[in-house]
Amino acid sequence: VINRGNIIELWDATTLSPLTSFEGGDRMQLIGGRYLVYWQSQDSSRTPSDVWLWDISDPQNTDPFLLGTFSPQSVTSDDNGDYMIIGLSTDGSPQTQIWNLNTMTQIGSYDGLKPFIRFSPDQTQIVFGNIRNTYSATPFFNITDIELINLETGQSLANLQGTYNALADVYFSTDGSRVAVGGNNVRIWDTARGRQIFEISTHAEKVSLTPNRAVTFSPETTL
Repeated sequence: VINRGNIIELWDATTLSPLTSFEGGDRMQLIGGRYLVYWQSQDSSRTPSDVWLWDISDPQNTDPFLLGTFSPQSVTSDDNGDYMIIGLSTDGSPQTQIWNLNTMTQIGSYDGLKPFIRFSPDQTQIVFGNIRNTYSATPFFNITDIELINLETGQSLANLQGTYNALADVYFSTDGSRVAVGGNNVRIWDTARGRQIFEISTHAEKVSLTPNRAVTFSPETTL
């Protein structure tokens, strides 16, 4: 996909030939290698714009789906491209939406922007943090709680209460049974029961960021 200002072009990567093009927007985000979210940037990042979703798996499909009119702040998805999470602003009020891309339906909407969105390995759950305020050393945040969400229904499965000063990362175990939260301390949560089962005091201002993760599990979830 090539963005030429207000023209979006779809090219065949094997033959290096153009497949189709259309006028759309000057901002875009690929989702799962199948969908393209695009919109027109405005004078202000808070100015709403029509936001479209285009299924690029069929180059002949030139009828994109209108997601709504808002100002996108972030766009992410699961590895399969089945679910999309959009951080957005409408009339200056930030919120986060979860979309099921197989049915083109919104399954959840939550107040505020959510940092550290993580998908479970089986792509059935996500966790995200609820921001209280930013920490002095970006990219760390002060978080009031961690929310565990069912991706199929958009319903909250558990609210992992607690103040997470200088949150650095949230990470699922390989089997999805545990969530590790790294900040001033490292906390381990049982996702089935929605309970904290372990806490490690780091005796440090924050957990140091590695190139990929601040916290992680071994493949067999024993370490």
